[in-house]
Amino acid sequence: MVASVKHIHLINNYNYQKGSTLLEALVALVLTSIIALGGALSIGKIMQAHRQSNIQQIAVNKLRVLLQSGSSLCGITPAPNITINNQNLNVTVTCTNQATTVKGANVTITKTVLSVTDSSLGGEVKVGE
Repeated sequence: MVASVKHIHLINNYNYQKGSTLLEALVALVLTSIIALGGALSIGKIMQAHRQSNIQQIAVNKLRVLLQSGSSLCGITPAPNITINNQNLNVTVTCTNQATTVKGANVTITKTVLSVTDSSLGGEVKVGE
C-alpha cells in the first residue's frame, strides 16, 4: 500500500518582505547618525564654553594681580597690558573718587576698576566693581 503524500503549499511571505528589512536598517542608520551628529555638536559647544571660561578666569586673575600690586594705576600712560595666550590685551583703567566718613573724619578713596575686552573672553571682563 502506498501512502499518498499531500503537499501543502504555504504562501511565501519572503517575497513581500525583501525590501522592508533594508528600509528598516536605513531608517535606523539615519536616526543613529542624527543622534551622533547632535551629540558631536553639543560636545563642541560645551568645549568652546569651557575654553572661554578658562580664559576669563586667567584674565580675572591677571587683573587682580594688577589691582593688588600696590601702585596707583590711575593716570598711568601707557595703560597696562595683560598677556593671555600670547596675545597682548589693553587694560582700561577707570578711577572714581568716593567720599566717606570714618569716626567723624571725611575720607576720600579712589576706586579703581580694571576692564579688558576681547572676543576670546566673550566680551568684557571687569575687576574692582
